[in-house]
Amino acid sequence: MDKENQAEIINSKLSSSLLFEASHIPMLMIDPCNQDIVNANQAALTFYGYTSAQILALKISDLNQMDIDAIQHEIALAKQQKRDHFYFIHKLASGELKEVEVHSGPITIDGQVFLYLSGPG
Repeated sequence: MDKENQAEIINSKLSSSLLFEASHIPMLMIDPCNQDIVNANQAALTFYGYTSAQILALKISDLNQMDIDAIQHEIALAKQQKRDHFYFIHKLASGELKEVEVHSGPITIDGQVFLYLSGPG
């Protein structure tokens, strides 16, 4: 790989990371294979009421109040880009239930496909 391509990749990852972290919109990244939450920005931590360590120990099914089969179906739709806009009921750390509007889609990082979820707030 030449230096120009390498610089583009580094800048792209850095820019994406900064946008993710600095966003005032709650954003999560999940592993669609096992429903693990693999990343959460500060806005998501504030919205859900968890610390980073706490939310990373959860699966999306710990937040989403649909049954596991229905969640997996919705994940498959988002992963296949057949649907990118969802309405769910999520449970916050306090136990409070909130109706949320979520935009989701696949993102590939180092060859692995994840789903981003933005806008639960």
